[in-house]
Amino acid sequence: MTRLTTSNSKLVLRGATLLLSAITLLAACGPKVPPPPPEFDTATRAPTGDNRIEERIIKLIRLEQIGEEELVNLQKEVLSGRSSEPKIADYVVILILRGELSAALNLLHRRGISALGDDSLIADALGLAMGQRRWRACEQIASDFLRRKLSPGAFLIRGLCLSRSESPSSANEDYKKADQLLPLGDELLEQLRTITAQRASSGVMRPASEKAYGKLMAAMMQRGVLDRLFVQHLLGRFESSLQSGSLELGTLSPAEIRQVVLSRARSYRQCYAMARAQRPYRPVLSGGVTLEFLINSAGTVGDILASEDNWGGHHAGPFLNTCLSEQLESLRFPLPRHAMSQRTQHHFSFSN
Repeated sequence: MTRLTTSNSKLVLRGATLLLSAITLLAACGPKVPPPPPEFDTATRAPTGDNRIEERIIKLIRLEQIGEEELVNLQKEVLSGRSSEPKIADYVVILILRGELSAALNLLHRRGISALGDDSLIADALGLAMGQRRWRACEQIASDFLRRKLSPGAFLIRGLCLSRSESPSSANEDYKKADQLLPLGDELLEQLRTITAQRASSGVMRPASEKAYGKLMAAMMQRGVLDRLFVQHLLGRFESSLQSGSLELGTLSPAEIRQVVLSRARSYRQCYAMARAQRPYRPVLSGGVTLEFLINSAGTVGDILASEDNWGGHHAGPFLNTCLSEQLESLRFPLPRHAMSQRTQHHFSFSN
């Protein structure tokens, strides 16, 4: 009886050993997860590899963290009227980052009204008001300027700001006045009305197509700086090489957005490796997802939404979308034009 029990125990032990070996073998056959890169830790910023982009990101972070004593000294210098344009731009950006937008607009408004011979100064105030979607403030600044100086570009901007705070039809009268001062032509005037009606939202909108922007800007290029500023905000597209004011209040091109996004490419691949290693291992995870996100005035990322998900219902798809979103959320961009929140997207694609 004792021998039988011992024999059975040996058989059970041998079976358990074989089962454990089989499990170990199967586990060894599964996808391997490599060690994560340092920047997979979302608290770590991944360099973009572009010195110009890096300088602008680092400068924005420095302005965000500026000490009180340095800020007081900068404020005194700016308000004295003897400050350089880069110092004025830094001070305006600091005010925006601290939520003191009204103070920034008042400063630029006064500066623009004090020098009516240079439209680029009032363009700073109007551009910031539009970039921050302060449509009423934009209307008031434009009206104050127009009481002192008639300008076709200022009429166009006031019409645009009216349309986004009230209704598209509110722009018609100001567009007519702009046409009377410097003829636009019936075809172009009608085109402006149509686009204004199509893009009448008071919130953040996606940029219009590059083709539409290029065509309209070509028609307006020979007009003044305010006319060009109008086109940029009407269509939500901004060229770093095109003057739209006297101050450098940010710039962020689609190519630069892509370069910042790709700075965490190794971390996105780590997300995919981790998703593939989730059991069961089959079917193999492949496909892609488009993530839409918002770049806000401080260059940080928020409001991430997954669209066009084509993982084919794979069980690891939601995990991968979440992991990619977390990596996107840790990105830091340079200051967008006029500290303007903008919505963009990036497509991620993976295959075995």
